[in-house]
Amino acid sequence: MQQLQDTIEKMLSRELNLGGRASFNYNALSQVKKKEMTIDGLNVRLHFNPARVASVMAKVDEKTLRERKCFLCPDGLESMQQSHLWKCSGDTEYFLRVNPFPIFERHFTISTAVHKRQEMKGHLSDMLEFAALLPAYDIFYNGPKCGASAPDHMHFQACPKDSLPVQKASDRALSPLSEDGHDFLSPLFPGIYRINGYVRGAYLLVSSTGDRMEKLFSFLMEARTAAGYGRSREIPANRILWEGNRRIEDEWEPRMNVLTWHDGFCAEFRTIVYFREESRPACFFEEDPQKRILISPASVEMSGIAIVSSADSFEKLDAGILSSVMKEVSLSENKCAVVESFIQEHKTLE
Repeated sequence: MQQLQDTIEKMLSRELNLGGRASFNYNALSQVKKKEMTIDGLNVRLHFNPARVASVMAKVDEKTLRERKCFLCPDGLESMQQSHLWKCSGDTEYFLRVNPFPIFERHFTISTAVHKRQEMKGHLSDMLEFAALLPAYDIFYNGPKCGASAPDHMHFQACPKDSLPVQKASDRALSPLSEDGHDFLSPLFPGIYRINGYVRGAYLLVSSTGDRMEKLFSFLMEARTAAGYGRSREIPANRILWEGNRRIEDEWEPRMNVLTWHDGFCAEFRTIVYFREESRPACFFEEDPQKRILISPASVEMSGIAIVSSADSFEKLDAGILSSVMKEVSLSENKCAVVESFIQEHKTLE
């Protein structure tokens, strides 16, 4: 099981020794400014990381994607970037690479060898497989409207386990020794918990097998569908996301971020699904520079580490503002109520 993990960590060491872009950006991590704060009982962190400007400010409109080279495809790679090809048991091939714009000291991308759009459908089993193959890592997915810088190319990312506050808090809450687990997690269904505080519409799925995890995930997607999809403020008034039961091309899945890991001690998979309402908060688009805060929440932010690439935004953000931002981009209270009613009304997964 450790073979793939050892391979990519050796690849990281080799690439950093080459002295290219990745080497520069990983060395710069030691200069990242950080602030710690508590929101709804969760210890969260704010990072000022200038190297992440391309991700924070990424343009993902159709014209931009069409005109740029895909940086996850072989012909879009930087010259010193290395790749490791891996075929999952379902036959999909992935390239594992060092993320050249890191948030963590060990940060990898896991992208399909074939260029195809970012979509969870048909890829959860692969995500779980990588979680088992990389036991020291969390695997995460950013939806096409939820922080993915390459919504046109299917990919996951991997970061060191226990780096993300929500993941650590989830493990702690599930521990039989926990005295306050019920404050952080509320059981809704066997293997499904609501995560309380910090963000809304976040659900933890727990299963000892990949097959059951896929069933739990599909069940949760049914519940999300029951809540409806409405219109985001980012979609012009003359465009709709749904027409009856037909999805238009703009959005082909619910807005979401997904985080999964394998707990070796309990021998079970744990997956968090963060349902989203907005891609970016209103402060990102604020015309008044005094009110503008450039933050683009993705899986890492939803999990308790907020990344900004400008000093101005770093200084403005405090616990109150960050809490408001996270609630704003999270699923609405009304939709959460529908999701949870759907879950609790069903007695089985069948």
